[in-house]
Amino acid sequence: FFLNGMCLSYFSTSWKNFSDVQLDISNDRFLSIMGSCSSLFNGLGRIFWSSWMDRNKSYKLTMGCMTFCATILLSTWPLLWVLKYIDPILVKIFSIVWLSGLFFSICGSFSVFPTQVTWIYGSNNNGVVYGLLFSSMLPSAIIGTFGIIYIKQALGYYATSWSFAVCGLAAFILAMKSKK
Repeated sequence: FFLNGMCLSYFSTSWKNFSDVQLDISNDRFLSIMGSCSSLFNGLGRIFWSSWMDRNKSYKLTMGCMTFCATILLSTWPLLWVLKYIDPILVKIFSIVWLSGLFFSICGSFSVFPTQVTWIYGSNNNGVVYGLLFSSMLPSAIIGTFGIIYIKQALGYYATSWSFAVCGLAAFILAMKSKK
C-alpha cells in the first residue's frame, strides 16, 4: 500500500505541472478536461479491480496486473513529448490516455486491499487491520512530496518519473511473492 501510495502521490500531485512543463500542454481548459476524464477512470478502476479480484480470487494476479500497468505507464509517461514530432495533437490524446490509465491502474489499491485484508484476517478484524494498513499513506505522502521536490530539482522529470516507477516495480515484485 505504501509503494502504491508513492506512485499515486507523484502523478496525482504533479500531472498538471508535468503536462505543462514536460509535454507543452498549457491550455487550462484542456487540462481540466484531462483531469475530469482521469477522475472518471479513477472511479471506474475501483469497480473494475474489485470485481475482477472477486471473480479470479487472486490477490497476486490482480495486484500484479495493476502494479505492472502502473509501472509501465509511469515509466513511459515522460516520453510522450516525442509524439509531437508525428503530430502535436497526439501528445494531448496520449496524455489523456496515460493519465487516465495511471489513475485506473493504481486506484484499485483502495478496493483490492480491503478485500485481501478480509480474506486474510476475517471480517471481524477488517476495519482495524485496514486502518493500520491505510496509515501507510501518511509516510508515502510525506516522502513522496519531498521526493518529488528534490528529485525534480536535481534530476528533472525523467528521473522523477522513473524513481516513482521503481516504487511501482517494487510493488509488482512484492505482489508476485504473494501466495495467492
